[in-house]
Amino acid sequence: MPSKPAEAVPLYKRALGITTEPDDKRTIATTALDRHIEIDPEIAGGKPRIAGHRITVQDVVIWHERLGQSVDEIAATHDLTHAGIHAALAYSFDHLRAIDDSLHASEAWVETMKKAMPSKLPRGRERRV
Repeated sequence: MPSKPAEAVPLYKRALGITTEPDDKRTIATTALDRHIEIDPEIAGGKPRIAGHRITVQDVVIWHERLGQSVDEIAATHDLTHAGIHAALAYSFDHLRAIDDSLHASEAWVETMKKAMPSKLPRGRERRV
């Protein structure tokens, strides 16, 4: 299988160590992800994100899977295309372990920060919205 020059391989694939592209015709799905998902070490901490936005795949997974928001709700709230949201969800299914590890690391960081910097509000006081 011939290799493409490094700059021709999408950044998210280079970040995962994939340096070649398949020569077969099954690239339609790959092309869709290439168009909608980007990884740039300088943006969003290098996490995969929706192209042209700082919204990460992890954000979309949380909104959709944990908070139960529909694709329509996410699109309307965050000015995203349905294609971008579906690409983020597809990407997350292909990278479940990495997304789960990232979510757990984020939750652990939050707990560490809560312990390091306790709230100044008295316990038991209801928060007003």
